[in-house]
Amino acid sequence: MLPTRPISKMGSPSPKSYTKITLKPNAWSDGRELDLEALASGDVHRARAELLQAIHHLGWGETDLKALSAESQYKAFERALFLPPKLPLEDVVALLCCCGEYTDPIRALFYEHGKTYGLLQFVLATSSDPALLEQVRQLPKSDQVILARRLGNNKGKDLSAFIEENTYATGMSPSFST
Repeated sequence: MLPTRPISKMGSPSPKSYTKITLKPNAWSDGRELDLEALASGDVHRARAELLQAIHHLGWGETDLKALSAESQYKAFERALFLPPKLPLEDVVALLCCCGEYTDPIRALFYEHGKTYGLLQFVLATSSDPALLEQVRQLPKSDQVILARRLGNNKGKDLSAFIEENTYATGMSPSFST
Protein backbone atom coordinates (compact mmCIF):
# COMPACT_ATOMS: atom_id res chain seq x y z
CA MET A 1 0.00 0.00 0.00
CA LEU A 2 1.10 3.56 -0.44
CA PRO A 3 1.58 5.57 2.78
CA THR A 4 0.17 9.06 2.70
CA ARG A 5 2.51 10.23 5.46
CA PRO A 6 5.85 9.08 6.80
CA ILE A 7 5.90 6.09 9.10
CA SER A 8 7.67 6.63 12.38
CA LYS A 9 10.15 4.10 13.67
CA MET A 10 7.80 3.56 16.60
CA GLY A 11 5.83 0.96 14.64
CA SER A 12 3.46 0.47 11.81
CA PRO A 13 1.28 3.24 10.50
CA SER A 14 -2.33 3.34 11.48
CA PRO A 15 -4.78 2.11 8.84
CA LYS A 16 -5.82 5.74 8.29
CA SER A 17 -2.36 6.47 6.90
CA TYR A 18 -2.99 4.41 3.78
CA THR A 19 -4.71 5.39 0.59
CA LYS A 20 -7.31 2.79 -0.32
CA ILE A 21 -6.83 1.63 -3.88
CA THR A 22 -9.38 -0.52 -5.66
CA LEU A 23 -8.75 -1.56 -9.24
CA LYS A 24 -12.02 -1.70 -11.14
CA PRO A 25 -12.55 -4.36 -13.81
CA ASN A 26 -10.56 -3.50 -16.91
CA ALA A 27 -8.81 -5.17 -19.80
CA TRP A 28 -5.72 -6.01 -17.72
CA SER A 29 -7.65 -7.18 -14.66
CA ASP A 30 -9.57 -9.96 -16.46
CA GLY A 31 -12.86 -8.35 -15.45
CA ARG A 32 -12.26 -8.63 -11.70
CA GLU A 33 -12.17 -5.95 -9.04
CA LEU A 34 -9.12 -5.95 -6.79
CA ASP A 35 -8.89 -4.39 -3.34
CA LEU A 36 -5.13 -3.90 -2.99
CA GLU A 37 -5.40 -3.28 0.76
CA ALA A 38 -7.00 -6.68 1.32
CA LEU A 39 -4.67 -8.34 -1.16
CA ALA A 40 -1.56 -6.80 0.42
CA SER A 41 -2.56 -8.04 3.86
CA GLY A 42 -2.52 -11.59 2.51
CA ASP A 43 -0.24 -11.77 -0.53
CA VAL A 44 2.12 -8.78 -0.80
CA HIS A 45 3.88 -10.12 -3.88
CA ARG A 46 0.62 -10.53 -5.81
CA ALA A 47 -0.52 -7.05 -4.71
CA ARG A 48 2.72 -5.55 -6.05
CA ALA A 49 2.39 -7.47 -9.31
CA GLU A 50 -1.22 -6.33 -9.78
CA LEU A 51 -0.33 -2.72 -8.97
CA LEU A 52 2.63 -2.76 -11.37
CA GLN A 53 0.44 -4.26 -14.07
CA ALA A 54 -2.13 -1.49 -13.57
CA ILE A 55 0.56 1.20 -13.59
CA HIS A 56 2.05 -0.30 -16.75
CA HIS A 57 -1.23 0.46 -18.54
CA LEU A 58 -1.13 4.06 -17.29
CA GLY A 59 2.41 4.58 -18.56
CA TRP A 60 5.58 5.59 -16.71
CA GLY A 61 7.03 9.06 -16.77
CA GLU A 62 10.47 10.23 -15.65
CA THR A 63 8.97 11.96 -12.60
CA ASP A 64 7.10 8.76 -11.66
CA LEU A 65 10.35 6.79 -11.68
CA LYS A 66 12.10 9.45 -9.60
CA ALA A 67 9.27 9.47 -7.06
CA LEU A 68 9.35 5.68 -6.86
CA SER A 69 13.14 5.73 -6.39
CA ALA A 70 12.89 8.35 -3.62
CA GLU A 71 10.15 6.33 -1.90
CA SER A 72 12.27 3.19 -2.11
CA GLN A 73 15.22 5.04 -0.54
CA TYR A 74 13.00 6.36 2.25
CA LYS A 75 11.77 2.83 2.96
CA ALA A 76 15.40 1.68 3.26
CA PHE A 77 15.94 4.39 5.89
CA GLU A 78 12.79 3.33 7.73
CA ARG A 79 14.05 -0.26 7.89
CA ALA A 80 17.46 0.88 9.13
CA LEU A 81 15.82 3.09 11.77
CA PHE A 82 13.55 0.34 13.07
CA LEU A 83 16.22 -0.86 15.52
CA PRO A 84 19.23 1.41 15.01
CA PRO A 85 22.43 0.91 16.96
CA LYS A 86 22.90 3.31 19.84
CA LEU A 87 25.52 5.97 19.28
CA PRO A 88 27.96 7.31 21.87
CA LEU A 89 26.46 10.42 23.45
CA GLU A 90 29.80 12.16 22.95
CA ASP A 91 29.53 11.65 19.16
CA VAL A 92 25.97 13.00 19.07
CA VAL A 93 26.95 16.07 21.12
CA ALA A 94 29.86 16.72 18.72
CA LEU A 95 27.46 16.32 15.79
CA LEU A 96 25.01 18.80 17.29
CA CYS A 97 27.72 21.33 18.20
CA CYS A 98 28.73 21.72 14.55
CA CYS A 99 25.57 23.81 13.94
CA GLY A 100 25.57 22.97 10.26
CA GLU A 101 29.30 23.50 9.70
CA TYR A 102 30.00 20.01 8.36
CA THR A 103 32.93 19.08 6.14
CA ASP A 104 30.92 16.18 4.74
CA PRO A 105 28.54 17.69 2.14
CA ILE A 106 25.94 14.96 2.72
CA ARG A 107 25.73 15.75 6.44
CA ALA A 108 25.57 19.46 5.64
CA LEU A 109 22.69 18.85 3.23
CA PHE A 110 20.80 16.70 5.74
CA TYR A 111 21.23 19.36 8.41
CA GLU A 112 20.17 22.16 6.05
CA HIS A 113 17.02 20.41 4.81
CA GLY A 114 16.20 17.98 7.63
CA LYS A 115 17.43 20.09 10.53
CA THR A 116 18.73 18.37 13.64
CA TYR A 117 16.13 15.59 13.65
CA GLY A 118 16.77 14.70 10.00
CA LEU A 119 20.54 14.70 10.49
CA LEU A 120 20.31 12.47 13.56
CA GLN A 121 18.05 10.00 11.74
CA PHE A 122 20.46 10.04 8.79
CA VAL A 123 23.44 9.28 11.06
CA LEU A 124 21.55 6.53 12.92
CA ALA A 125 20.35 4.89 9.70
CA THR A 126 23.76 4.97 8.04
CA SER A 127 25.30 3.56 11.24
CA SER A 128 22.78 0.74 11.13
CA ASP A 129 23.25 0.11 7.39
CA PRO A 130 26.51 1.59 6.05
CA ALA A 131 25.51 0.76 2.46
CA LEU A 132 22.85 3.49 2.71
CA LEU A 133 25.52 6.19 2.78
CA GLU A 134 26.85 5.21 -0.65
CA GLN A 135 23.30 4.88 -2.00
CA VAL A 136 22.50 8.42 -0.83
CA ARG A 137 25.73 9.74 -2.37
CA GLN A 138 24.63 8.31 -5.73
CA LEU A 139 21.22 10.00 -5.63
CA PRO A 140 20.72 13.26 -7.49
CA LYS A 141 20.90 16.25 -5.14
CA SER A 142 17.18 16.95 -5.57
CA ASP A 143 16.38 13.44 -4.28
CA GLN A 144 18.82 13.86 -1.40
CA VAL A 145 16.94 17.04 -0.43
CA ILE A 146 13.58 15.23 -0.58
CA LEU A 147 14.96 12.44 1.61
CA ALA A 148 16.46 14.90 4.12
CA ARG A 149 13.17 16.79 4.39
CA ARG A 150 11.17 13.59 4.88
CA LEU A 151 13.52 12.40 7.62
CA GLY A 152 13.38 15.84 9.26
CA ASN A 153 9.59 15.81 9.21
CA ASN A 154 9.37 12.28 10.64
CA LYS A 155 9.35 13.32 14.30
CA GLY A 156 7.95 10.48 16.37
CA LYS A 157 9.28 12.01 19.62
CA ASP A 158 10.66 15.28 20.84
CA LEU A 159 14.36 15.73 20.15
CA SER A 160 15.60 15.16 23.71
CA ALA A 161 13.66 11.89 24.04
CA PHE A 162 14.93 10.80 20.63
CA ILE A 163 18.54 11.50 21.64
CA GLU A 164 18.13 9.77 25.01
CA GLU A 165 16.64 6.68 23.35
CA ASN A 166 19.37 6.40 20.72
CA THR A 167 22.59 7.14 22.64
CA TYR A 168 24.66 5.73 25.45
CA ALA A 169 27.10 7.47 27.75
CA THR A 170 30.74 7.18 26.77
CA GLY A 171 32.49 4.39 28.64
CA MET A 172 29.27 2.36 28.99
CA SER A 173 28.30 -0.54 26.84
CA PRO A 174 25.16 0.14 24.72
CA SER A 175 23.51 -2.93 26.25
CA PHE A 176 23.70 -1.42 29.73
CA SER A 177 22.23 2.02 28.90
CA THR A 178 18.68 2.96 29.81
